[in-house]
Amino acid sequence: ELWYQQDLERNNPAEFKALLERNGIKYDPNYVRGGWNED
Repeated sequence: ELWYQQDLERNNPAEFKALLERNGIKYDPNYVRGGWNED
C-alpha cells in the first residue's frame, strides 16, 4: 500500500491528493515529506 502511494505521489500528484482527501486527510506537503522519499 505504501509503495503504491509513493508511486502515485510521484506520477499523479492530483490523484494522490484526491486519495488523501477521500480518506479524510488534509493534503499537507510537509506531512507527505515525512520520511517517505528520503534518499
